[in-house]
Parts: sequence; C-alpha cells; structure tokens
Amino acid sequence: MILYYLKLAIRNLLKNKWYSFLVLGGFSIGFAACILIGLFYQNEVSVNKNFANHLNIYRLYDVKQNRCNLNWDLFPVITTGYAAVEDACPLEYENGMKITVKNEQTHAYTEIQHLLTTTNNFFSIFSVNMVEMSADKPFDGKESVVLSKATAEKLFGKQNPLGQRINVHNFFSGAVTGIFDELPPNSSFRADVILNSENKEFRMSNTCNNGKCYNPTNLFVMLKSGADPNNLANDLNNSATIKSLDVDSLAMQKLDDIYLSELTVKSRHAKGNPALLKIFIAIAALILLLSSINYVSYSISMQYAKLKETGINKTNGAGWKDLIGYTFTEVTSGIIISLVFSVFIALLALPYAGSLFGKVLHVNWHGWLAVAPFFLTAVVVVILINSLAPLYVLSKFRITEFLSGFR
Repeated sequence: MILYYLKLAIRNLLKNKWYSFLVLGGFSIGFAACILIGLFYQNEVSVNKNFANHLNIYRLYDVKQNRCNLNWDLFPVITTGYAAVEDACPLEYENGMKITVKNEQTHAYTEIQHLLTTTNNFFSIFSVNMVEMSADKPFDGKESVVLSKATAEKLFGKQNPLGQRINVHNFFSGAVTGIFDELPPNSSFRADVILNSENKEFRMSNTCNNGKCYNPTNLFVMLKSGADPNNLANDLNNSATIKSLDVDSLAMQKLDDIYLSELTVKSRHAKGNPALLKIFIAIAALILLLSSINYVSYSISMQYAKLKETGINKTNGAGWKDLIGYTFTEVTSGIIISLVFSVFIALLALPYAGSLFGKVLHVNWHGWLAVAPFFLTAVVVVILINSLAPLYVLSKFRITEFLSGFR
C-alpha cells in the first residue's frame, strides 16, 4: 500500500512540476543553508577535540592577573612532585605574520605563518605523528628544529632534511632533527616549524618585573585520568615556589574550552565568537521556519486542488486511514526529495562557505555524522507539521456536501 501511495505522490508532483520545482527547490536551498550553518556550528564547538588526549589537557592561567603567559620556569616545577600530573609542556605560539625560513646550505626559502617553541613533552601530550626522527625523540639537542612535512618538502624537496641546518627569520638557527605530520586543522593553534625551548635562545619572549626577567609562555598540563584540576590548582597555589615565579593565583582551563572561552586572557591561539554562533543558529531556525511555512502553504493548496479526487476516493470506499496514509506519504516524499537535493547543494557550496563564515570549514565524515541526528530530528518535525495542515483540510471535508455539489 505504501508503494501505491508513493506512486500517487510522485504522479501529483509531476502533474504540477513547475510549482513543485519552485517549492521543493526553495525548501532545498533553505535546508542547505541550515546544513551549512549546522556544519559551521559543529566545526566551532569541536575545535581542539581532534587531539587524542584533549579531555585531559588543561592550560594554566593566572586568575588575578588575567593572563596565560606564565614564567617558563614554572614548567619543571609542575612536572615534579604532583601526582595528578601525567605530563606538561611550555608552548609559545607565534602567528599572524609571515616568517621566512631558509635552507642554510642551498639558500632555498619559504614563508610560514605558524611557529611554536616547546619541549619534547609536547609531542606526546598532543599525540603528534612523527614521520622521521634522527634520534628516539623529536628534539635531539638544544639547537634542534622540527619541521612539518609540507615545510620540509618546500625547503628540501626530495633531499633528506635530517641534519640539515635552517634559519628562521634571521633570529634562530638550528639543525632539523624531525619531520611531523600536520597538526589537526581544526585547532586553536597550528605549526609549520617547532623550536626546542629548552634552549633559552629559542624562546621568543622576554619580560621583566621588579628587576627579575623571565620568558613568558603558555603552560599546558595533561592530567592523569580521574584527576581533579581544581585540586591541582589549589596544590600549586599553596606552593611557596609559585609565589617566587610572578604568579598570584593559578587556575586550569580545559583545552576544549580555549576557542570559545569567555575568558579575556590575551593569547595567540585562535578565538571564536560564541555570540556570533548563537546568531547563526537563530538564522538557521528562522530559515527552517520560513521554509516550513512555505511548504505548508504548498501542501494546503495541493490538498484543495485535490478535493475532487478526494471525494471520488471517498465515494469509492477510501477510509480515513487510507487518506491519512496517502497524505503522510506525499508530504514525506516531498521533504525527503528536498533533503537529498539540499545535501548536494550543501556539498557544492561547502568549498565557498569560508566567505560566509569568515573561516575555512574543516569538515569530515565525523562532522556530518555529528550533525545528522539534529537534522533528522528537524526533518521529522517538519514532516509532522506539514502533514497536520493537509489533515486539517481533510477533517473539514464532508462527503455529503461533495455529492450534493456544495462548494
């Protein structure tokens, strides 16, 4: 019976092909816009979640001084004497400017935008996949430099980069001791070149306070499973050593929260806009509402156009169950056709979505699967809403009035 209803529904769509095309096409475009906004939302809330240990990684920040750039010398303190700490690393990040990197032997050069300075701990905490290493660790010596695979290819082509010396913006010079795969693109920080900050000459910042100078840097901590970050923060704040490192009151910020955090600490990490995200969600809801209203009008007009056909079906013995089944099938088939077209439209528009949202969307199948339940729920709600209107028209239909010629 459902197959029969489906054939009737398709026949009626083809009977009014231009009207159906305009309405279903409009709904498809509206729903495609909602899909793109949904993917953008998912992209924003999943920043930094592609790191394997993201649930256990925290950034330290000073609550009273409202800053996350802390004394580099706090790093060895954290990694000794605190049972909750699995590992930790300093991470100083430079971006937003073009940095020239040169092969000192061939003088070939390239420009990069993402420079990190950290320690060997970083590579295990953030599960960095190393393609090549000259030793058992990425940094083999204080003058070690590690390159992304793409940067290494630009500087050395098919030559082996390990052991070769490079110059970074005429400030740093070191030997390449490792090549790594690109960091997850949907992250608050990236890396083209990574310097070993165990070498004081490779630390990019310096500040002085009351005659005491130090190297400010972000400090990331990976906690052991089940450890309470608040307890660790309290233990650190009760330490006499902390007070001597120009720190007032430490707190822990989850890696997952950095991008959309409401904290106002200054940081080089990419920052999202939670308010803008809410605006986009409201726009998506409005588009879906207007598209549904348009489709409801279409469904009602189609139902009035078929009153004669409905009367004939009732005269021939069709019951309410049959009419309801057909109406539901007709609405569902139209919505599903629109949904299929909307997915194709969204896929075609995805490469250009960066112009709308101001950033490139890094969408994979996990992103599609993450938003799928919400869109399927929306489709079910739209089908129910658009089925109620035709059913209301049917509830007002009287077979006696139809047979008597009442209009």
